[in-house]
Amino acid sequence: MKQENPSPKSKKFDEIEDQIRTLLDELQLAIKWDRPSILLASYRTNLVLIDAQTSLTSKLLKVNNSVCSIKINNQNFDIAQILSHYPNRQSTVFFISALTQGGGTNGLNAYRALNMRRELLVDNHIRVIFWLNQEEAEILPLQALDFWAFRHRMLEFSSQPTYRRVKKLVETLDWPSWDFIPPSLDYSTAIENREIILHEILDWGKAPILRAKLCIMLAGLHWAKKDFKLSDNWLKKSWQIIDPLHEYSLKAQYWNAKGRIFQSTGNTDQAIQAYQESINLDPHSAEAWFNLATSYRAQNKLRDAESAANNSINLDSKYIRSWNLLGDLQYYFGNFENSASSYQRSLKLNPKNPEIWIKLGNTFNSIGQPLNARGAFIKAKQLNPKDATVWVYLGLVSNSLGLTKSSIRSLYKATRLLPDSPDPWKILGDIYKTHQRLPLARKTYKRAILLDPTNHSLLESLNSCYLKPQKLFYKN
Repeated sequence: MKQENPSPKSKKFDEIEDQIRTLLDELQLAIKWDRPSILLASYRTNLVLIDAQTSLTSKLLKVNNSVCSIKINNQNFDIAQILSHYPNRQSTVFFISALTQGGGTNGLNAYRALNMRRELLVDNHIRVIFWLNQEEAEILPLQALDFWAFRHRMLEFSSQPTYRRVKKLVETLDWPSWDFIPPSLDYSTAIENREIILHEILDWGKAPILRAKLCIMLAGLHWAKKDFKLSDNWLKKSWQIIDPLHEYSLKAQYWNAKGRIFQSTGNTDQAIQAYQESINLDPHSAEAWFNLATSYRAQNKLRDAESAANNSINLDSKYIRSWNLLGDLQYYFGNFENSASSYQRSLKLNPKNPEIWIKLGNTFNSIGQPLNARGAFIKAKQLNPKDATVWVYLGLVSNSLGLTKSSIRSLYKATRLLPDSPDPWKILGDIYKTHQRLPLARKTYKRAILLDPTNHSLLESLNSCYLKPQKLFYKN
């Protein structure tokens, strides 16, 4: 039976939110007084579980508590033992689910282990919520009676989420764009959760919009996994929902996503057409203009790319990626001062991007500002000290400023980070030769030659370090 959307002005009691607040209060008190908290939460549907866990996780993260979700299986059924050895257990709230998947006779291993090792949870001040479906909630007091007596609170999520809650959940699970999908994300769980929501939401009046958004999200997750065929299949499912609707913003999202798949599979012409279709539907999307700019750049249509990047920035002056792209294009055109300005605008918005600091340093070098370049390279080095490239740049610019000792230290650091590259050794040899430290120059050139024995210029550089030319032989 079709259900109507609730009135925006209605303020009905939200049982799910009330139970989440109770759990949060219990956990915060346990954390404040450094005591354990063993909480049980039963739920009727997986949609309720995802909604409650997502909402509670968000609230816990806001008060600086980390969350660790563990699904029990036949390999990790002894959950009390696992949690008691977890390295950051004092600052972590644990979500435990799937008790019936612990294996053993009748699938009861997890229950037996809890009953035997329940005291570990108390002794180690564990803060944990056991999420129980209806079957698990019925089995627990029967099969783990001693553990059941240790519980601090048992709550039941008996209501289904309202349309408003599900809409908020879908929005929470979305990203600003596919590029913001975290590489460290548990893709299997993320995909499973969105598929559950897709299939369990009720037939509200605006449910098709939520379903279409979930399909686009699933397309994004498979795109991030580089499964472009499955990603495109999910996009096709979203279009079946979107096509008959008058939702132009959603249709624009579809074409923008379609462009990403075309772009990732090397179909740049089709990507451009898709982005243009997206822009026709929503000309105010800074992301679509940026994506169009990157496609133009891939086709070497650099002026078109510059124009599209500028359009993106005009729509959203905080769109960092467009500032970065504009900086790259202006550098290519030789507009170094404008390039530096674009990179600086980007870094003002996100000062923790070492790659852009390096680009800014190279741009400063190009306009004859080595001191500013060195400052930019130092920032990049502080943000990513394991990047060998920045140590090389720092060595070169320090040398140009007469900071020879600092230059040499940087380049030796680069040799350790690039053990197979002759370049830092060659640069060191050049510096030593310039300062007439010929024994050291010979030593460093020889190290470079060991890594690149067929390089004639290295042999010639080494030969020039001897007062009497040596008979050096090239390796073919």
